Amino acid sequence: MDIIGTVSTAITLAKRLREISKNIEDAEFKNLLADLSNELADLKLEAATLKERIVSLQEENALL
Repeated sequence: MDIIGTVSTAITLAKRLREISKNIEDAEFKNLLADLSNELADLKLEAATLKERIVSLQEENALL
């Protein structure tokens, strides 16, 4: 599994935790879960950007 697949799986797990958290009244838990979801989304975007950059550099390298 590649990095984006791993992050996607982690995001799916965070979504499931968010559903479960609806039955929990702990505000700190909910805030931490929201922070985790945001960080994972940012990570997924960064991983996609890096993957595109790698492809670009590989193409550039092939031309050289």
